[in-house]
Amino acid sequence: MFRSITNKIALALMVLLIISFCAISAVSYFTSKDKIVELVSGKEDQVLKDIKSVANTFFDENLEYVKKISSAVEGAQSGDEIMNFVLLEKKVANSAVKYVYYGDEDGHLFQSDGKRTTVADNYDPRTRGWYKSTKEKNKEIYTEPRVTSTNDLVMSFTAPVTKNGKFVGVVGIDIDVKKVSDKIIEIGNTGDGGYAYIMKKDGTMLFSDVASEVGTILPATKVVSEKYANKEFDENGLISYKNSKNQDVTAKILPINDDGWLATVAIGADT
Repeated sequence: MFRSITNKIALALMVLLIISFCAISAVSYFTSKDKIVELVSGKEDQVLKDIKSVANTFFDENLEYVKKISSAVEGAQSGDEIMNFVLLEKKVANSAVKYVYYGDEDGHLFQSDGKRTTVADNYDPRTRGWYKSTKEKNKEIYTEPRVTSTNDLVMSFTAPVTKNGKFVGVVGIDIDVKKVSDKIIEIGNTGDGGYAYIMKKDGTMLFSDVASEVGTILPATKVVSEKYANKEFDENGLISYKNSKNQDVTAKILPINDDGWLATVAIGADT
């Protein structure tokens, strides 16, 4: 009788110990998992800050560059002077500068490939987006990256030109952005399956390791952009989605300018 009671007590204690051990293990597991998620989130934050810094340094340097070109064109006294300046500027520029050009209010266009056109040549710079946007905003601006017919990935940086306070035209440069794009991709390659890209708030891909994706809205980026717009984040600010390879990933986003460009870093959901 006494032994039976003792056995029951021992069994009960054993069950309690097992339950306690399981509970402690579960708490430890979820605590560790939360800590890992926090660490991953913190790592993504730093990657995003680095991407924003690299991108904005690139933007600022080229906006300042095109502003200086604008000042030089402003001092030109004739079309011949402008043409000579455009040709010389392309010649002395670094290899990233693919094209230098200037369009004026009379419809003339001066290009660093030696072409000089008027409206009679069926090209009017005043009707082009780069010209109209620069004139409207009356400041230095840049366009979205695009792939040219020669497969160069470029961005246009433009600036208004004024004389005696009057708007007279727009100067522009096309810059090869492959180097800065590669740098952004490199920063996002965290060694644990992570990767980075820059998209617009509507999901349009701007910087990607796949050139053919630039300028397109992918199913994955559309989902991410919609979740970002709807603030569908977890407690760590992460967005869950399936990437183009149908893998479960989490992403974190950081706006990098006032035009709706979003630096995005993604990492495997199980990392």
